Amino acid sequence: MMADVSTYRYTVYPYARILRDFSTDRRTVTRFVVQLEYGFDGEFYWPERCDEWRQVARFDHNPESSDGHDVREEGFHLDVYRADGTYERAWDFPHVPVNEASRWCEEYLRENLDFLLERFETLQGIDDDYWAVTHRR
Repeated sequence: MMADVSTYRYTVYPYARILRDFSTDRRTVTRFVVQLEYGFDGEFYWPERCDEWRQVARFDHNPESSDGHDVREEGFHLDVYRADGTYERAWDFPHVPVNEASRWCEEYLRENLDFLLERFETLQGIDDDYWAVTHRR
């Protein structure tokens, strides 16, 4: 039995959320994407009204795709996005069983939230005039 699950989990910052999207086949994860996203045009207290979300950092596993990755063979890597949409890759993550990977990836993004968001804001040229920076907890 196949299943697809896609959820957004908001963080302590209303302009940042984590997408967890994965597919299973007979309770085995066949593909996943876990990414930190940054909202640009929402109202501060209503992030669900935001229409423009940009990738900040992303873990993925999709061995069936021509440009996908298989974490079982290649190991985990994190794509960390620049202002122009290109990205750098970070490696050297621990081995995590594929069925536990999306939860592990979400926890990693939460634990590194401040660093990843501050880096993204710097690369985007977001300064104190933008509401997101001034509303850090």
